[in-house]
Amino acid sequence: WHLVLAKQADWVSYDNLRPMVPFNVSELATYIEDLRDLGSNQYDQWLDDRDIFDVSNLSVIAEVLREDGVPFGIWSRPAEKTCSLYVNLPGNGLAVELRSFEFGAPWLSKRCQASVFDLCESGQG
Repeated sequence: WHLVLAKQADWVSYDNLRPMVPFNVSELATYIEDLRDLGSNQYDQWLDDRDIFDVSNLSVIAEVLREDGVPFGIWSRPAEKTCSLYVNLPGNGLAVELRSFEFGAPWLSKRCQASVFDLCESGQG
């Protein structure tokens, strides 16, 4: 994958496509980030479009993010014996999923057990 400088990719405004297209790339990113609430473990439809990275130990990165006050969501997949951390990539509306078989920090293990990934729920996982 690659990153695009969103301010230079504003084809909506430059090509006079408003009002047919309601957002340019920068406005869409802001819209998504304004509605997202990973700190409350709220799953949103925009999280379906994410990159997934397998990591050796989820506890390490989760502890760093927690200490720095960065909001993130936690969801587990018990059948796979994995737990995932979802975190925003600021300024572009995208998020990444960090997935691991190792999530032994007691607070993280408890959150993983309490938050099973289930798209049939209302968003709280």
